[in-house]
Amino acid sequence: MCLELDQCPVARWICDGVILATPTGSTAYSLSVGGPVVVPSAKVVVVNVIAPHTLSARPLVIPESTRVTLRMDKEDADAAVYVDGVLQTHLNREEPLEVTLSPHPVRMILPETVNPYLPLSRKLHWGEAFVR
Repeated sequence: MCLELDQCPVARWICDGVILATPTGSTAYSLSVGGPVVVPSAKVVVVNVIAPHTLSARPLVIPESTRVTLRMDKEDADAAVYVDGVLQTHLNREEPLEVTLSPHPVRMILPETVNPYLPLSRKLHWGEAFVR
């Protein structure tokens, strides 16, 4: 799999897949494969490799305006594109996958009195002792 950002080659991996996560999705799919927790107000996308065959593959945080292109090497098998766990399409080796920011952002409403970090703190057990 080859990664291009704004039409510039960046990386080539042998891997099981690549996750592109917005801040809204960063604490689910990307976090589960070692990606960072990203606050919802950040205007970024996380690129995270699934089961890379190298120790040098690390999550990459890029501006949301970046044009991401994924290309398969000739040796790669055909691939599938999933969005939030739902199959969207199949790709063959000749088709690049281009991902850009949607002109239709998701709007979320939170009460001003709610601590947005509290659910993360509770679910990830931040501040709790490992041994009790």
